[in-house]
Amino acid sequence: MRRPWFDLGAQLRDRLALRVALGSIYICILLAYVLGVPDADRFPGMMPRADATPYTALPFDMTSFAFLMFGVLLSLEQPSDYLLADNWMVYIRRRRGLGRFMRYLAVVLAYALAFLFPQLAITWWAVRGSFNGHVLEGFVCSTGMVIVLLLVANIARMLDGRAVGYLICLVVAYGYSGVGDVQHAFVGHTLGVVPNWSIIIVVSVVGLTGVNVTIFNHKELL
Repeated sequence: MRRPWFDLGAQLRDRLALRVALGSIYICILLAYVLGVPDADRFPGMMPRADATPYTALPFDMTSFAFLMFGVLLSLEQPSDYLLADNWMVYIRRRRGLGRFMRYLAVVLAYALAFLFPQLAITWWAVRGSFNGHVLEGFVCSTGMVIVLLLVANIARMLDGRAVGYLICLVVAYGYSGVGDVQHAFVGHTLGVVPNWSIIIVVSVVGLTGVNVTIFNHKELL
């Protein structure tokens, strides 16, 4: 039986309250970065460059770590809810269609951009419009990483293993933000031109999308 409208309203209020609470914590972390000494060459979500002098003394970067984890948490699994929502107008079980999954990917992309664009504007303001192509490169890299983690979380959700999914996201975010070997692998270049992070992210997104589609096609809904 379909949930009454007042239950849905309460659920929306609860989600809004949780998002405000999580967002407030993240804003404090972001402001600490922006009001400190923001780097005109670095987007907040980009991992610290292990070979750059300002970052070699840092074993762990809280800004990029918080960026990834709050990027996943603030979604409140709503893209996954959309993907897996029951169709109350259908009474015979059937497999979900590829079109539904493609719309889910569009929702994931839209969410990632909605999360990142305000931070790009804040970064632009913080450095008085003086940032360069490295910031835009970091913006693209950070967008890709948020999408990767959302796809990981969705796989875990479909397999009824939320805790494992978030643990994997935690490990990836930590490696991205605090492990020098991982950072060197990301910031390196293939053939001297193509940044390694772009290859890693594209391969990860394609692979995770394939896994998502495979699991999705074996699930049923009303």
